[in-house]
Amino acid sequence: MTRSETHLEDPEGDINRYSFASWDGTGEYSLAKGFAPIASTQDSDVYGLWCSPSQRRIVEYAEHDLTIAACDTDDEFVNEVRTLQARNTRYGWGAEIDPGSNAKLRQHFVDLGLADLFHPATQRDANDVAGQDAALAGHRAPASHLGSSASAGAVGTQPDSSPATALIEPEVSEPDAGGASMPL
Repeated sequence: MTRSETHLEDPEGDINRYSFASWDGTGEYSLAKGFAPIASTQDSDVYGLWCSPSQRRIVEYAEHDLTIAACDTDDEFVNEVRTLQARNTRYGWGAEIDPGSNAKLRQHFVDLGLADLFHPATQRDANDVAGQDAALAGHRAPASHLGSSASAGAVGTQPDSSPATALIEPEVSEPDAGGASMPL
């Protein structure tokens, strides 16, 4: 694995996390480019974290510092993501992968065994057709299909006494803060 660190000069004050990936899908580390945000309580204009399983890269932006970890193998990538998640959990920040509606990206995380780190809104396994069918029929899917943080009433499930429906988060659009993608 190689790790690069770059300090970005920003005399105009234009660079922030949305310079790299904005809610409208633009930016070098956006869903459209194969990067999923890793949501944490640290997220703010001055902090963002993204990862790409196909490129095996983890990108962190923190107060004008850009750190990119480029992994050589899938196993190394998985280990780095899990290490990051464990560290963030230890400090109480959390770290949940959010592949959004990008089915190909989501499937890549599932294939790598990282679906248990999905943000609760996307935690159900995209390949768990039987579990989805059971949920739609009013049955709770087994906890093993919902990831490690599953509990009764987790996203996509309802208590057995009421019909379950798949919950879909609406797409939220936030304006890009004026920063364009910065070349590395």
